[in-house]
Amino acid sequence: MRLIYSFIFLSFFLVDTSDIYAQNIAEKDTTQSKLFVEETPLRIRLAFDQKKFLSEKYKDEYQPAAITLFSENGDSLSGTIRIKARGEFRRRFCQFPPFRLNFKDSGFSDPSFEGVSSLKLVTVCKFPQLYQEYIFREYTLYKLYNVLSPMSFRARLVDMTFEDNQGKRKPLERFGFLIEDVDHLAKRNDAFELEPKIVNSQMMNRKQLLMISMFQYMIGNCDWYVPNLHNLKLLKSNDFRQEMPYPVPYDFDYAGMVNAVYAIPPEGLGITNVTERIYRGPCFNETEAKEMFALFHEKKDEIIRLYEESPWLDEFSKTTSVSYLNEFYKIIENPGSVKTKILSTCK
Repeated sequence: MRLIYSFIFLSFFLVDTSDIYAQNIAEKDTTQSKLFVEETPLRIRLAFDQKKFLSEKYKDEYQPAAITLFSENGDSLSGTIRIKARGEFRRRFCQFPPFRLNFKDSGFSDPSFEGVSSLKLVTVCKFPQLYQEYIFREYTLYKLYNVLSPMSFRARLVDMTFEDNQGKRKPLERFGFLIEDVDHLAKRNDAFELEPKIVNSQMMNRKQLLMISMFQYMIGNCDWYVPNLHNLKLLKSNDFRQEMPYPVPYDFDYAGMVNAVYAIPPEGLGITNVTERIYRGPCFNETEAKEMFALFHEKKDEIIRLYEESPWLDEFSKTTSVSYLNEFYKIIENPGSVKTKILSTCK
């Protein structure tokens, strides 16, 4: 399909993007959303039988854990929740896999957690400092996608202390982050989750899918796949005028902008490193390109600022991330690069 590239380039800043890519969906103020509006990290202590947790990490079974939430003024609130390991790859590879926290019947009455049934907690995979930096890099990618679309998972940093209630391991202090529950994400966007067994790109909101595809290209992430909804959730708007459901991406630890040592590109893509970008989304026409590129240009300064002003990323991460993002913008600003680097691999 033929694109008039010069027209696209000249039209970047002439497009009204106020109602594209789910921007016209009114966000709902829910109790849980307040948990993710604050930027200050939560401070939480989690005490549990760590030997049992790690030895049974392949089982889809919960075990009890004592949780304590500390306020900035030193007050604390405690309760008992249930936890289990999650994540297919990270359960195999990590010394400390990510958690699913179940708050049902916990007696945990902090107002920020009112109405919360369960949350994902992403933790350091292994203990060297580099893995802590991976946490900050992946967390920032959630914040980046928040800039692009309200139909996106929110994340909240957590200053975690992991204690072994059997007294056999030293306490471990690391940062992790919580991810908004899909049901609250849906409520916030006046939508509900769909869980079809078979799906294809024609069954999704096309503008949102194109934007996600370009976002994944921007961050160098190949670890997503439409047919089995790998690292995608599907939300249907309650507004009957919005016929097609919206895909929502998550899990970005394989992205080039995280550049984890364990991240290996899927076979058959023709790349050897996750920092090599490859576009895996649908092909697009002139009008779609104009709208999509305009959105990314409109958000460019905010995205770059997100990295330059991050209080969590180290200087190396800031410098390399901004450089990587600028490379992306050079590509979409060059009609020849769009043709050779993006449209050459579109589907």
